[in-house]
Amino acid sequence: KSDALKTSFLLEQKKKFEFRNKSSDLGGDICVTGNLRLGSQESFRRYVVAVNGDAMGKSMQGAGGAIVMGVVVNSIMARSARHDRILDYTPEQWLTEFYEELQGVFLAFNGSMAISAVVSVIDEDSGEMWYFNAEHPYTILYRNGKASFIEEELLLRKIGLESDIPFAVQRFQLEPGDVIIMGSDGRDDIDLSGGAEIRSINEDEYLILRTVEAADANLERIKAEVQKFGELTDDLSLLRVGFRESSVTRSSGSLLEDPERHIIEIDAYDTELAESEFDQLFHQGRSLAREGNSDEALKLLKQAYDLKKDEPALNKILAVLTFKGKEYETAVDVLQKYLEHDPNIEDFWLYLSIAHKRTGNYDKALEAADKVFEINPNRVPNLIQLSDLHAKLGNHGRARIFAEKALELEPENRQAQQMMESLSARS
Repeated sequence: KSDALKTSFLLEQKKKFEFRNKSSDLGGDICVTGNLRLGSQESFRRYVVAVNGDAMGKSMQGAGGAIVMGVVVNSIMARSARHDRILDYTPEQWLTEFYEELQGVFLAFNGSMAISAVVSVIDEDSGEMWYFNAEHPYTILYRNGKASFIEEELLLRKIGLESDIPFAVQRFQLEPGDVIIMGSDGRDDIDLSGGAEIRSINEDEYLILRTVEAADANLERIKAEVQKFGELTDDLSLLRVGFRESSVTRSSGSLLEDPERHIIEIDAYDTELAESEFDQLFHQGRSLAREGNSDEALKLLKQAYDLKKDEPALNKILAVLTFKGKEYETAVDVLQKYLEHDPNIEDFWLYLSIAHKRTGNYDKALEAADKVFEINPNRVPNLIQLSDLHAKLGNHGRARIFAEKALELEPENRQAQQMMESLSARS
């Protein structure tokens, strides 16, 4: 779902079996990825969540731990992201609650079930990563053709065990073209004996770095490179996250700009115009937006907008940047222009409603929120918006209806609860 962050994984459990003429495998490794939106309704950011875990024990015991991990993680993710939910949390707060809930479940098994894991939350736009590593093999950074570990020491005990190390969320900044690889200890536990009588297991923790470099961070090739040294003796899982890889091309270890990269999902700019002043402003502004330089991008794109107000590709980028930059009057104008071109973008109608509300135009804000409701009547942030707008316009009965519907869909939503409390106090 993310253009800037691409995830993939390789998972191979060691235990193979056949049942009723069907082949399968069994083990304790697990990979999970998902999406989050954190922040306020008016100003939120999008994140990618990546989880790689390795449950303690062989075959059945490990599989049991992986199942428990999967159930808890999927429950947390579903609760956090359903109905386009926006959580009023920071990444640190979300990860802390994630760890505490997971730790509580595994502690209930009194030490008979534990799992090592890396859990990360990565900002789609900036590449900033928040994470914790619970006694899992070190996380690999692949940058400019070189692989290295981002951790240098044990930061936390396995989930399910009492930890003598206090929990803390770690931070790391990704750069365009960076790749993060999380992996279980199957990447290191290689039988080097080659069939010799005395078994020899790899003890070189840096071997994996050399294989990542040789494979150019391609997961299937990493597995093949590892197997050149010997036989896998354990479950193997690798989870790969690439940040804005399409923005760079690798050539002799250097990073070159790729003009085809898109930070915002837009149609290709294919008008057959000469390189006019508009074209220059648009292309330069779009490039700055891709690089995360929103302030400078806004200056150029607003100049382009003054020259040509009916260019959908420009308006789609400018609508997002002006809204996120809280330039609500400009956002209203640009959003309306774009929605004339494509009236079915639910997010843009909600942005337009919020922008109108911020400028004090509650009637127009209500019209836009009604459009969102027509497209998606179960979008909770919009139900709260509708409730608030009706309350501001004195329609307290309608306000209560929308607040109740929001709470019916998300009983623990704090904004909806506060809206109901406010309406109850007025009555």
